[in-house]
Amino acid sequence: MRKIYPIFIFLFLLCCSSTEKTTTRTTSFVPPSQKKTKSSEVKIKTSNKNKSKKTESNYRIQIFASSSFEIASKEKEKAEGLDVGNVYIENIDGLWKVRVGDFFNREEAQKVRNFLSGLGWKGAWVVDLKNEGRSKQPKIIKKIYQIQILASNDKSEAEELQKNLKILGFKESYLVVENGIWKVRIGRFTNKTEAERELKKIRELGFEDSWIYEK
Repeated sequence: MRKIYPIFIFLFLLCCSSTEKTTTRTTSFVPPSQKKTKSSEVKIKTSNKNKSKKTESNYRIQIFASSSFEIASKEKEKAEGLDVGNVYIENIDGLWKVRVGDFFNREEAQKVRNFLSGLGWKGAWVVDLKNEGRSKQPKIIKKIYQIQILASNDKSEAEELQKNLKILGFKESYLVVENGIWKVRIGRFTNKTEAERELKKIRELGFEDSWIYEK
């Protein structure tokens, strides 16, 4: 009986060690569906970058414009035979315009414009598509008011009056000739009210025929 005990002890220890190994393997197992790979993360980031990229062109080259669609179409066919990119024909402000290319910077467009100009399209120019539709603010033309004192076909008479005006203190006087008539004017007023005040002073000095000239 004493010889049998060591065998039982050995079998008991062997069972315990196999149980520990099984437990360790079970706890360290991770299902494949829960694993995240680096490659999948890179793909997601790349797709987000592609969405943010702009694909619209900023510049095109206009080579021709005509009120006739047929004539513009012929120019379009000529341009399509060249390796300069897409060719467009558009109706803008009542004119059929032939435009070439899709450029993202002006320098690139300018190089192609020079090339097209050398082929005969001398009037080719770079169109800024972003600013094309913006309406330009009209220039504000300010009116100028002067007081005309004399109109005569005698130049010497006009010159004599101009000298007398300087003596009277009117330093800013003008001698102009229009259609053979010599005219003496003073002042350059941007406000008509100021011109009317000056006219009153001039008439008080005896130049009753003076009047306000507007240009």
